[in-house]
Amino acid sequence: RAYATIRPTFGRIDENNEALTDVRDALSHVGFKMTTNFADDWQAILHGEWGVDLSNNGDFGKARQVYAALDSPFGRVGIGKQRPVQYLYIAEYIDIFNHSSSPFSYDPESLFFVNNLLTYRKSFGDFTFMAVGQFNGSSGDNYEDLINAGISYDSNNLHLALTYTEQDALNDNRV
Repeated sequence: RAYATIRPTFGRIDENNEALTDVRDALSHVGFKMTTNFADDWQAILHGEWGVDLSNNGDFGKARQVYAALDSPFGRVGIGKQRPVQYLYIAEYIDIFNHSSSPFSYDPESLFFVNNLLTYRKSFGDFTFMAVGQFNGSSGDNYEDLINAGISYDSNNLHLALTYTEQDALNDNRV
């Protein structure tokens, strides 16, 4: 399945007696998701999603989600750039600006997409347990080592969740 969402915005700013207008972007993106059943209750998943930045000449290519996963009766295991538990169980429900980096969004308190993320998810009726980890040592950007786990309860439009997050920054500060 292929999908796209194009979200242009148009703004006007009055500054120093001069009106400035600009076309901006509100997280436009395109992607695909493929699944293949290869045995009873076993499924291979491939998901790719990239941003389209309308405010910069429609630049295409910043990866949002790119991962491969295996879903089985024992749970789902995936690896690649994915959403962590904190986002899926908490931020997705309270960040009404969809992580748009605006002054009003939930960005400082939550992760959005995480590279090199190993994930595990298993559902038990209305409960879903999920744990993720990212282990990159001292290379790359801050927040390279991550442990994030949680449990959610979803029934009759009620969502309750509890998560635990630990991130190690390069300067050894804990977040």
